[in-house]
Amino acid sequence: MSERRISPRTGQRRSLPTTGDGGGNGDGGRRPAESYFDPLFTDATLRPLLIVCVLTISAFGAALVALAIGDRNILAMAALAVAGGLTLFAVDTERRRSRSLRLPAVLLSIWLLSILGGLSYAKLLPA
Repeated sequence: MSERRISPRTGQRRSLPTTGDGGGNGDGGRRPAESYFDPLFTDATLRPLLIVCVLTISAFGAALVALAIGDRNILAMAALAVAGGLTLFAVDTERRRSRSLRLPAVLLSIWLLSILGGLSYAKLLPA
């Protein structure tokens, strides 16, 4: 199914493809986020990429946790609050749409690694 949109430059109508069924389920034809990440879970050759992505994001999360706890940085605390809210929103949305726990499990592992890394580094910081 495709939508008809008018191009702002040419004024001509063009068709834009949509993903999903585009039916009356209220999601505008969007697919669950897990469908984009599904090859990372199912294809064994892409699992090292998934591991590297999880560890990289966890390193940034650990830096935020260390700044928030060790230095009591307000901006780091705000960034953690926003990231936590977005994570809860993503987990809730995925739970409603796909009933699969793969993506929420990856997000939980990222948070656990971030917290453990941040706390261990915050203990090393001078007070």
